[in-house]
Amino acid sequence: MTEREQIAQIEYVAKFGKLSKRENQVTKLLFEGKTGRMIAAELHISENTVKYYIKNIYYKFNVQSRTELICSILKGKNEFLSK
Repeated sequence: MTEREQIAQIEYVAKFGKLSKRENQVTKLLFEGKTGRMIAAELHISENTVKYYIKNIYYKFNVQSRTELICSILKGKNEFLSK
């Protein structure tokens, strides 16, 4: 594993480690393509609460959109799994 891959692996694990349990759940549902409304219904929380979690997730992953979040997760996951 190259140094770059090791750094990517550490960053990937660290990012998911920084998420709360609920943020992790929301991230997984976003990754599945669910909307905020669908996530709210599935987790039995308000849409505003989902928006709050998404805002925190974006901050922790240093992204601005769902697309960037998914790309960041896929990139990290692929580099993590290719060890």
